[in-house]
Amino acid sequence: MSVRADGLSDLLFGLNSDPDTDSHWSSLDFAIETRVNGGLYVWESGVARGGLVGTYGAGDTLSIVHDGSAVRYCKNGIQQFVTYLPTPVNSPLFFDSSINTVGASLSNIRLGPLSSNNWALVGGTGKPQDGATVGAPAGTNVGSTPATTVEAQAAAAIPKKTMTVSITGTLSSLVNNGTQNYGLLIANVSGTFKAPLSYRWSCTGESDNGIATVNYFVSGDTAADRINVKGTATNMKINGQVTLEVTDADGITTRTTRGHGPTHGTYTSA
Repeated sequence: MSVRADGLSDLLFGLNSDPDTDSHWSSLDFAIETRVNGGLYVWESGVARGGLVGTYGAGDTLSIVHDGSAVRYCKNGIQQFVTYLPTPVNSPLFFDSSINTVGASLSNIRLGPLSSNNWALVGGTGKPQDGATVGAPAGTNVGSTPATTVEAQAAAAIPKKTMTVSITGTLSSLVNNGTQNYGLLIANVSGTFKAPLSYRWSCTGESDNGIATVNYFVSGDTAADRINVKGTATNMKINGQVTLEVTDADGITTRTTRGHGPTHGTYTSA
């Protein structure tokens, strides 16, 4: 899908499998956020991806290309950010938006499947004409070798990235009332990837009874490779979750989560 930015404004647009669920921006599955300062940001189901990924201006074409294994966010046909999907999205995707700036608008909205017959759906220059043949036709040889064989050999020669991310560290499960430090968590990255790496930590937590006021948060630099986790509660258990996203220099992102259920003071669940 692609749109044209009519001006600098605060809004989000993108692809959503359930656009009728609500009108909140966080429900968009894959979205580009434009800001009045000219910044471009990427959000997926309410989670920020990669921070500032680029800039834009009035008249720029912004597009999101979903090919089943990756989602690519582009400006004028140039990729700004990519997310590789751990599992394919099998449900249909629809256009959705959330506009904050009064009077803001998008134009030339185009949404449709990608094929060699409708390349006009993709914004920017450098794409084939509609109906163009993409790739070598069946039966084409490269020298005496079939083109399909050459393609398979080339694909096999490209090293596959297998970046694996895990979280290590021990967090306390029984603490005193008030604000307490549970402990240190460290990001561990293995496999093949391109340095440098960037890190993004986040926490969510709620009370065990769903009523009491609690706080569960990251302490320190959320972009570092290690963080302290803290929480605030009184005679209550917190159902918490820590999320870590690691992105390499090629924009490949891997995410992992870790659950944590600390009890502050004395509490017995019903």
